[in-house]
Amino acid sequence: MKTSSKSEIEERTLILDLDVCDSADCEECEATCSNLAHPGNNGITDLREQATFAHYCRQCETQACLQACPVDALEKNEDGVVKRANLLCIGCDSCIMACPFGTIYTEFLPFLDSNCDLCEGRPGEPSCVSTCPHEGLRSVPAGHEPEGEDWHEMRDGLFVHVSSWEPELIAGKGGK
Repeated sequence: MKTSSKSEIEERTLILDLDVCDSADCEECEATCSNLAHPGNNGITDLREQATFAHYCRQCETQACLQACPVDALEKNEDGVVKRANLLCIGCDSCIMACPFGTIYTEFLPFLDSNCDLCEGRPGEPSCVSTCPHEGLRSVPAGHEPEGEDWHEMRDGLFVHVSSWEPELIAGKGGK
């Protein structure tokens, strides 16, 4: 099997449209990623969780969710992003009840157990893109990234689209 050198592979950007992915509910990209491209490492699920949580979490200064966790399963990294430590969460929902914005759901708290490498070193588009029947995932040449207020650069090589919304505090949890 011939592998391509870095110079032979065009730099590409992965485009993840959470609005499309959330409404499609098909999971074909997840199956391809974990079963074919990266056995045991479902990187696309990790990307979707990171993007969703980064959008919904309001990154409070006091971080009531972190303080409420009885087993220290939540941690805040140097970039200020809250993540759930793998295998520590006991599902008690203390963080959910403590969140003054009502934006924490256990399915949105990413685990630290998988990592998407954007199929680095593989020619062509990532395997998740080629199997997505809804165009929720696309691959574009670097430098051709989308622009607009609903597009967010999550990291080099990854742009996410999600509809904007205004955060509201929940009454009784720091709201009016």
